[in-house]
Amino acid sequence: MKSCGLMALAIGALAWTLYASERPDTLFRDVQVGTGAAVHVSWAKGTGRASTSLPLLPDGHTAVSPAWCISSDGSLVVVWEETSRDGADADITAQKVRPDGKTAWSAAGVAVNAFRGRQQHPRVSPTDDGGVYVVWQSDSAGRDNVNIWCQRLRADGSWAWTDTPTPVCTFPKNQVSPDIATDLDGAALIVWVDYRNGNADIYGQRLERDATPFAAEDGIAIEVAPGDQTNVRFEYDRKGNATSVAWDETRAGFSQPVKVKTDISRLPIPEPGSLAVAAIAAFLMRRLRVPRA
Repeated sequence: MKSCGLMALAIGALAWTLYASERPDTLFRDVQVGTGAAVHVSWAKGTGRASTSLPLLPDGHTAVSPAWCISSDGSLVVVWEETSRDGADADITAQKVRPDGKTAWSAAGVAVNAFRGRQQHPRVSPTDDGGVYVVWQSDSAGRDNVNIWCQRLRADGSWAWTDTPTPVCTFPKNQVSPDIATDLDGAALIVWVDYRNGNADIYGQRLERDATPFAAEDGIAIEVAPGDQTNVRFEYDRKGNATSVAWDETRAGFSQPVKVKTDISRLPIPEPGSLAVAAIAAFLMRRLRVPRA
């Protein structure tokens, strides 16, 4: 059994190394995103900076809360919250910018969702096919029942998960401030602040590429403790791999929140590389010539 475990780890590491080495060197460094009546993106280029402005938003709309990531094809994908004039409605929009500064998707960007109410706090993480996962919070079920939703966009900006996003957590009470990362097997890891127990706790979920949840519906607890756990986020190593989940925690006797983090293994994830091992085993089995009896 130990040798199988070591093989899984080795193959998982090998698969990730191959994937990382095939990714093009990114030309996007020191990215800065400005928002308002339009979205303006700039990045370091040589000793100066390059920039591009996306088309103006519809009259009365404002872009806020931007987030971005580098896709596996070397482009920059930006997501933002687009609010209406009265603030009663907000949607999540995304756009891909190529290294030459030209946009890859429709001029107005891609609507990530089509819900009523306010969609806020978007976060984005790359898939291995040039697309992205996008996660956000939505009050479409009511201002006191904010939920977490996710959508996968293909490299061309089209929705990969049917005509509606996938619910990550719709448990009663509020779930807010999600963050997202892509694990070694290409699935989406999602964490958020959850008020189902009356105070702010940290919960998480893993979505497979086809949107199937790996853990129980509405996620699992990562940290349930007295006081509040807030400002949850992933932390990464120098290669861009998510290694831990961090948050700020209020504790008795401390005047300021305490910074806490835990290994990423606290999330609902399979043994590292186990899905890669299963895929390789299936590939080999399909090609074995089994003699007839």
